[in-house]
Formats: sequence, structure tokens, C-alpha cells
Amino acid sequence: MDISNNTALTDLRCNGNQLTALDISKNTALLTLNCYNNNLTSLSVSLNTVLVNLDCRSNPALQTICVKDTAAANLKTTWFKDSKASYAICP
Repeated sequence: MDISNNTALTDLRCNGNQLTALDISKNTALLTLNCYNNNLTSLSVSLNTVLVNLDCRSNPALQTICVKDTAAANLKTTWFKDSKASYAICP
């Protein structure tokens, strides 16, 4: 799914679509991302600094979610992930 031209996008709900990849690096205005119940193997929200709501549960192969600040990500009460997934600062 290519949404790179939608730079003003604030709400993306793409749950339940069997997605294996999702590049939201150019969607820096995103406030809400619901991408649960897919087959994502990676996810980076490191450039999405205004992201308020995140739900990436039920992506069995998703082990690492790239963020800008792991401590801040772990404190977010409106960010949801599976327990086997962890936040990391990625290159």
C-alpha cells in the first residue's frame, strides 16, 4: 500500500487487510494508526512524532516497532502492541 503522497493524512485505519509492509515515513501528520490484524513484519513510527493512537496488535511476525524514543513509547497509554513485540531505536 503506497500512501506516501498523502502527507497530510491524520488517520489511517488499515486493519484486517493481510498487509505485510506499511511505510508511513512520509505521513508525519498521522495522529491515529490502526494496523492491527495484518501480517506486518516490521513497522517504523520513528518519524511520526505527533502519533497519539497506535494499535498494531495481532501481527504475528511483528517483533520490533521502530520509534524515536523507547522510554516515551513505553509510557504511551494509547499505543497497543502484542507482548512479544518491542520498541527499539532502529538505524
